[in-house]
Parts: sequence; C-alpha cells; structure tokens
Amino acid sequence: MMLKQQPKIRNIFVLLTLALGLVACQGSSSENNEPTPVSTPIPVAPQGTWKQYSVQSFGSGSELGFVNFMTAYNNQLAIAGTNTSMQPILILCRNAVSSCGNFTSSGLSNVQSISALEFDSNNNLYGTFVVPQNLTINPTRANVMKLPAATGTWLTFNSTNGIGLGLDVSNLGILSSSSFAIPSPGFGWAHYGSVFLYDANDNEIAHSINHDAGALSYVTSDGLGKIYVAGIGYYDDVRPSEGSHVWTWNYKESDPNLAFNKIESSGVQFSMINGMTSNNAGSIYISGQDQLSVTHVWQYNGSKLQDLAFPGYTISSLSYMPEGNSGYIIVGGVDNDFNGQVWSYNLQIESWAKLDVPSSSSIGVVTVDSSTNKLYVSGQDQRGTNRVWTFFN
Repeated sequence: MMLKQQPKIRNIFVLLTLALGLVACQGSSSENNEPTPVSTPIPVAPQGTWKQYSVQSFGSGSELGFVNFMTAYNNQLAIAGTNTSMQPILILCRNAVSSCGNFTSSGLSNVQSISALEFDSNNNLYGTFVVPQNLTINPTRANVMKLPAATGTWLTFNSTNGIGLGLDVSNLGILSSSSFAIPSPGFGWAHYGSVFLYDANDNEIAHSINHDAGALSYVTSDGLGKIYVAGIGYYDDVRPSEGSHVWTWNYKESDPNLAFNKIESSGVQFSMINGMTSNNAGSIYISGQDQLSVTHVWQYNGSKLQDLAFPGYTISSLSYMPEGNSGYIIVGGVDNDFNGQVWSYNLQIESWAKLDVPSSSSIGVVTVDSSTNKLYVSGQDQRGTNRVWTFFN
C-alpha cells in the first residue's frame, strides 16, 4: 500500500517545488517590487584642482581693487566691487572666465555701490545697488535691477529710499532686502529693515517692514516655502542695536507686527552675522560670531539651531554646493595659522575638510556655479595681489 502511493507523493512534492519556484520568480520581478531608493555616498570633500587667475587681467580700462560680491551660473561669473580708484565696478565673465567685460557703462550710471548679485536659471543677472539722491534723511536709494540675458542693458524694476542689501533668486521668486531711516521724535533717525518678494516678471508680490530690525543684510529661502532674513536689531541715534538676529518672514501676513518671528536660537546670542545660505531642502546655514566673539557656522532646520563646530579662525563668506541628494557648505575665511583657507562641510557625514587654496593670505568671497559645481573664490595671495581662483574637476 505504501509503495503504491510513493509516486503520488513524489509528484505532489515536485508540483509544490515548481509552484514555490514560480512564486519566487514572480516575487523577484521588477514590475511588482521596485528597488528601494538608496542614498548614494558623496566624496568626503568636493573633488577638483585649483586654477588661479590674475584679477588685473579682467575687463578693460580699470583694474579690480576689491571684490565684495560674486555670483556664478552656467559658466558665467559676475564680480562686483571697486576698482583701484575706489569706484564701483561690475565685471561679467563668460565661458569659464575666458571672456570678461566691464559692465559699468551698460545701464549702470550714478551707482554708489553694489551690494549683491544673483543669476537666475535663464541667465538673467539681478543686483541690488545703492545710488545717491538729494535727500537729508535717506541720501541714497536702494535699486533692484535686472540685466536680461537677451538685451545686456540694466533695468530698474524697484527703487526705494535707503540702502539695498540682500538678494536671493528662489523658487518663490526674487527676494531683496534693505535698510531705511525715518525721523523719530526724541531719538533722531530710526532705522528699519525691509524685505520684498517679486514674481518671475519682476512684479512685487509682497513687501514688509521689520520694526525689530535696523537693517536686513541677508535674505534666503529654504526651498520648502519658508523665507529667512538676517541682520542687526533696531537702532536710532540714541539707542544702539542689540546684536544680530534671524527672522522668518511670512510674506502672506498683512499685519507687519506678525509677519516676522525670531528663530529659536537655543540660548545663542548672535553678536554678528556675516553670511546666510540654504540647501534648498529645508535648512539654512548662518555664519557669524556669538556673544563671546567666537566664529561659528550654524545650521537651522526650521525648529533647531545646531553649531557645526567650524574649525577655522574667521569667516568671510559661505555658499552651498549641491552633490547627489545632499551636498556641501563651502566656507571661506582665515585658518588658525592666519592663512587664507576654504573649507567644505559634508552634509551627509557631517564633517569638515580643507580644500587647501594655494598660497593665500586672505579669502574674500566664495560662490558656487550650481549648474556645473565649479567653485569661485576671491582673495589675496601671499604677496597681497588680488586673485580669483576656481576649483573644479
């Protein structure tokens, strides 16, 4: 009896084996089981080599003496500063700084200083400019201007009393910030900061005055809908400013007293803020000094301020370099041996690395071309000669 049933048992076993094999094959099908996204590791630091350019060879007619701002996009580099005669100058370099021209004569007249520059993704260049006017209270105007890629002539689309300061081209629109003064009985001139948001056609969407701020020097968006502004607190001719602060700006709030909120600083008092950038993924990065005059880079993720333990001595500028689904914070400044240095902070593994800029006594501005990840750095070499370096693969 048992011997007669063995073939059936074997057949059943074979059928079960085939069925399990078929299920296993179906389970491994790419149609039914899509692979889980994996965070690809990025290098500890950006990879590349340094190349040095002499600023004296840029442009024509006058030499660049000091760089106060740079921006880069799509192999274009815009440099704002002063020439050796201390007059404002703006130089635009194309094709990886192989072709440069002085743009001070192309729609820029009567400019006192250039505060900030930013390219958009259509190769248009935006800037905030300070121009003189014949007024006692606000002897200058803050002009927000645009250099369309198609025309090459600067156009002013907003002009207000005061000093133009910050600028950011974000996914929400064009952001600019400024400072202005009004009479305050018994206190002389009262100074306030203001911020503007414009759409892609350069039309104003919103404008708010921050009555707790004396000037708003920096403005940025976190990429997820939040706008941040940074600057010094309110001051007048009698009462000094009480340090620096960072605020969120709710541009949809009609009541200016409710539009700005100081971020939670976890007990940190900013004695100075000299830079702010964003990773466009919910976090901003702030450089400056605390109440003990110690230099820091802080990360703010929307709810918490974190000290990133900056390893250098001073900071002059910072920028964001995207890489994979993460990136680096690029910081320029002076190291503890009092040499010019550039550092990168890896956001994925949370570590610092030196990029070892060659033979520098000081670093001025760092900026990243996000379309190519080329890094541009201004500063001086050990002989005191003004330089612009590039770092890329």
